[in-house]
Amino acid sequence: MVRQERLAIDITSSYARASNGTKIGVCTVQEGVGIENSFAGIAHAFADSVPILVLPEQYDQHRIGIYPNFFNAMHAYQTVSKWVARINFIDRIPEMIRRAFIFLRQQRWQTANSLICSSVVEQNNVPEK
Repeated sequence: MVRQERLAIDITSSYARASNGTKIGVCTVQEGVGIENSFAGIAHAFADSVPILVLPEQYDQHRIGIYPNFFNAMHAYQTVSKWVARINFIDRIPEMIRRAFIFLRQQRWQTANSLICSSVVEQNNVPEK
């Protein structure tokens, strides 16, 4: 647990760097300012080709773009990520995480982001497979 999201991304990046990219760092941050504060760390990891997966929580999909939720993480992170996707349903979590790891293991390492909407986090009925 850290006080600032940039530090959380830096710790995640350091974990991946210490293993020379054989292990992928995974980090999660809160919605709102957490997503915004982590941007610099993600951009740094992207520039250095460090394989990290960032799972920021995002506002409920019905609240995206409505005051005061103007920060569009999907749009912002596309410039500093190899892959960005929104997880908007709980049954899509395994598929989207699998895709993220596929992108992280391909060719040149870089960051991948899966934005998790808060409505997904609040769902408690996980489908059985």
